[in-house]
Amino acid sequence: MRTAYKKVLTVVGCAAVLGTLVSAAPAVQAGAAPGELKVSVQAPQAVAGSASTRAAAGCSPGENRYNRTQSCIKASSKVDIIRNGRLEGTIRFAITQAVQLHTGSRDFSEKYTFKVTGIAGRASAVTAALDVACPGSCRATNHVRGPRAVRAGTVISGPVNYHESTTTLHRDQVKYTLTFRKPGYSTSVSNWKSLTFRCDKGNKASKTGNFGTGCVFPGYDPTEVRQAALPEIAKNISRIQKAGPHHYGAYALHGSPLHRTISTAERRANRRIACKGHGTPPRQKSCDEYPFASTKEGAANKKGKPGDWGWDWVPVSEQDQQRDILRDFYRENRILGGDRFWVAVP
Repeated sequence: MRTAYKKVLTVVGCAAVLGTLVSAAPAVQAGAAPGELKVSVQAPQAVAGSASTRAAAGCSPGENRYNRTQSCIKASSKVDIIRNGRLEGTIRFAITQAVQLHTGSRDFSEKYTFKVTGIAGRASAVTAALDVACPGSCRATNHVRGPRAVRAGTVISGPVNYHESTTTLHRDQVKYTLTFRKPGYSTSVSNWKSLTFRCDKGNKASKTGNFGTGCVFPGYDPTEVRQAALPEIAKNISRIQKAGPHHYGAYALHGSPLHRTISTAERRANRRIACKGHGTPPRQKSCDEYPFASTKEGAANKKGKPGDWGWDWVPVSEQDQQRDILRDFYRENRILGGDRFWVAVP
C-alpha cells in the first residue's frame, strides 16, 4: 500500500510583499490538499513622513515611509516547507522596494531587493520569481523577473523601470506577483500593490493648473516652508493661522489643510473680498491676504468663519517673492487643483 503525503509550501508574513501600503487583500489559499502550496500574507504599513528612526540603506525617505516622490517599503517574511503536516524547513527573507517618482518626468523607477536572512532544515530547490504590471497607460520594464534559486545568502536585486504615456492624468497602483516554486509542490503566489501614484501632462487645455509632465504620490500632503523667510508675510500668516477657528494650513496647530484652486474667478473673488475697502496702501506696500487667493479656503469661501482669513499691508518686495515661491511650490510638488497642502511659518 502506498502512503499519500501532503506537501505544502507556506509563505508567512510576506510583507511585501509590501502591499501594506495599499488596500489590496493578499491571496490566501485555504484547505491544503496533497501537493498544494499554501500562502498567507501580512503587509507593513507605510507612514507619510520625511524621516524614520529606522532608515534602510539607500531607501529614502526611511523604512516604511513615503513623501511626495519617494517610498521605501521593507518587510520580513518566511517560507515554511511542510510535508504531510510536518515542518521540514524554513526560509526567512526580507523584501525592500524603493520607488522614485519625478515631478518633471513621467518616467520613474524602483529598486527591488529580495534577501535571504536565514535557512533552517530541508529547504532546497525553492525558486522565486517577481512579475510586475503597471496598468492603463503605464508600462513596466522588469529587470528582476526570475525565477531565481533561493538559497542561504541569496540576494535578488534589480531595477524596475516605468513609463507613463498619459496625455491627461492617470492615477493607479503598480501590481506585483511573487511566485514560489519547488518540485513536487504546487505553485504559491502572493499578490500586492504599490501606493497609489498619479501622473499628469499639464497644459492650459488640461485645466490641471500645472504644466509639463510628472508623477507624485498624491496621498502625501506637502508643506510650504520658504515663506518663513519673508518677515512681514510670515508674521501675517502666523497671526491668521493662530486666530482660527480652522487654523487653515497650520499642521502644528491641528488645523485644516489648504486646497489649491485653479479657478480664475475664485482667485479674483478671494483677493477682492480680502483686500477691498482698506484705503490707499502705504508707500511700497500692498495687501497680503491669507489664506492665499489661490486656495479654496480664501476670503470668498462661504464656509469660512470670522478669524479664518485676514489681511495686512506688507512690503511689495516680499509679495513679489511670495508669488514666485508659491508658483514654484505648486509646480515642484505637482499640486493640482483640489490638492491639499500645508504652510509652516514661525
